[in-house]
Amino acid sequence: MTPFTDTAPQSLSIKGTAFGGQPPVSGSTITLYATGSTGYGSNPSGLGSTTTDASGNFQISNAPSCADPQQVYIVATGGNPGLTAGTDNNALTLVAALGNCSSVSPSTHVVINEVTTIAAAYALSGFASRTSINIGTSSTNPTGLQHAFQNAANIVDVSAGLPRATTPEGNGTVPANVINSLADILESCVNSASRTSPTCTTLLSNAQPPAVTGIAAPQNTWQAALDMAQYPGNNTASLFATILATPSFQPTIGSTAPNDLSIGITYTAGLGNDGTTAAVAPWGIAADANDNIWVSGATKTGLIELSSTGALLSPNGGWGNSALQNANFTHQVAVDRKGNIWTVDSAASGGNIYQYKPGSAATTVTTPGTLALAGVAVDGSNNIWYSTKSSSGTQIFGQLAYNSGTDTFATTPTVFTSSNVIGTGGVYALTVDAVTGNVWGPSQGAGITNYFLSPYTAPVESVTTSGATNYAAAIDKSGNTWITNTVTGGNNSSIFMVTHGNPSGSPVAYSAPAGTALGLDGLRSIAIDGNNRIFLNAYNANTIVEFDPAIGTTGGNPGTFLLTASGNGFNPSSNAATGVISSDRTSTIDASGALWTVNASGTQPVVQVLGIAAPTVSVLALGKYGVRP
Repeated sequence: MTPFTDTAPQSLSIKGTAFGGQPPVSGSTITLYATGSTGYGSNPSGLGSTTTDASGNFQISNAPSCADPQQVYIVATGGNPGLTAGTDNNALTLVAALGNCSSVSPSTHVVINEVTTIAAAYALSGFASRTSINIGTSSTNPTGLQHAFQNAANIVDVSAGLPRATTPEGNGTVPANVINSLADILESCVNSASRTSPTCTTLLSNAQPPAVTGIAAPQNTWQAALDMAQYPGNNTASLFATILATPSFQPTIGSTAPNDLSIGITYTAGLGNDGTTAAVAPWGIAADANDNIWVSGATKTGLIELSSTGALLSPNGGWGNSALQNANFTHQVAVDRKGNIWTVDSAASGGNIYQYKPGSAATTVTTPGTLALAGVAVDGSNNIWYSTKSSSGTQIFGQLAYNSGTDTFATTPTVFTSSNVIGTGGVYALTVDAVTGNVWGPSQGAGITNYFLSPYTAPVESVTTSGATNYAAAIDKSGNTWITNTVTGGNNSSIFMVTHGNPSGSPVAYSAPAGTALGLDGLRSIAIDGNNRIFLNAYNANTIVEFDPAIGTTGGNPGTFLLTASGNGFNPSSNAATGVISSDRTSTIDASGALWTVNASGTQPVVQVLGIAAPTVSVLALGKYGVRP
């Protein structure tokens, strides 16, 4: 599963076994596919087909060639899971994700079962057609698809058909008990006679996405797994109740249904520059154009870098020079259009701006003033913007411009202030619309969001929200600005939308539906995926809240919060059935569709959530908001 380098056509051979839980599946049609390349969910190339024998075994030899970066997956359809002779279960569709074309050889042996199906569905949900077995990507996102296949391999060993305990690199904890439980939900339908059997109708009806989506019920176990991945808060208890008294995949998370059915892998983030202290309590996170993940804020650790599969790439103490490694609590992280990484620190005597160049490992430090810094963002012209966060004094927005044609920037920033104080309490999370150049700075202390319109000839203005304190903003595919409100307690937080082209207009407020529990409690950061869905960090509720502005109605306005039955956001369970998200501060979504977030507490500060988000252009400076790569 290493990055592809062999683009020569490959003649493939493979053997394996199809299981439904423990019983082998006989008479099942086995088809080997290479992923489509003409769009998301596009038609794959069939590479070979065969039928399983009485023991569930199969072999495909000398299949037609495919070439990297195409990925290979294998599907078992129908067959008899050990029932009366002649049974052919039309709801049985099991999948295993194999990886690069060049990685499949005659020695490859694969087990296709419910565990491999769960891994494939959750890792590949953003690339899969919901109404067929097609998996494909656009011509511009083969890397995202490859990383999604690597995510599947990260959590399940397809040669054994079992979940891993840790990721292959060793620093990630896989929720094996959760994966087993999800596989057990599929088992009773897989081992039945047809989709009209009671166990299948129960699974398929409860896996159907929420009614507000208008999506039809799934017709087979693969589609059901995709629906569980994309809508993990839907009918959780009813789906969990389908698990047999003695399920095939054990250990499980027990008999009590979890908060939701999402899958979250937790990662350690290395050690501080003392070589012994764990890097905990980070603040910022961002994905670059290669899906590498950059993390700031952990004590004396500089910039932490993880691969797209969570492997730790940075050394003890993180990347950066001694100034960055010893910085006083770095905050927001941004990736510029040249691939350089930016962060700022909150030193009260004068915050610093740090530019880290991954190729050369060089760090440049600029101290633009005497106030603590927190926000940093990049505009469409690759100018660097920063903001202050002090609780008193005149707050500022500042801009650093690159010297023409170079990777160096002007050492003297341009500072913009308003005639009044910018947001008492300062700006912790700065947003620049890379399409329009407009700058957005939600205020921590005044219930306002400052905005500064290009070409910056007018004073900084502000829009007032009904929330007492704003935190972060994001731009959607229509150019609308979404702002979070961090009020704590119950569902007191809200999100606000400022319509594109009318920044001075009254923002539209969205609050949680009446009767829900803790879904919107202390909202902080906001990320928008490639399907223009909004994901919010509910810091006090320890959850991720999903909002779709394109479906349904909330408070008389278009859009729906996709919460659990109890009104919570999503918090993937661990092997102990407790949530892995703890005081989540910020999030980013990569080109594979994985959502990454950081915990302010706990010993595994980075969490990767699979299934719920769509592939995304993660480098915000490119200005491709709400669309897939």
